[in-house]
Amino acid sequence: MQPVVHCNRCNKRRALRTRYLRYVVQDGKAKDLAMRLQWATHRGGNGYGALNQDTDEYRAMVDYPLNVF
Repeated sequence: MQPVVHCNRCNKRRALRTRYLRYVVQDGKAKDLAMRLQWATHRGGNGYGALNQDTDEYRAMVDYPLNVF
């Protein structure tokens, strides 16, 4: 999680936060398969122009290790 960023002399403020949940399969055919759900938020404040919008981003990621050799 990232902190809230302030700029006192220019009256700018924004907040960046990232949270995620991860699960790794322990055994069986899908051993070491990792699934991750991620939620990121950006909250803009005064003075950031195009970045002044509030944004939510959701991602689902799957990692599977492959032994090539």
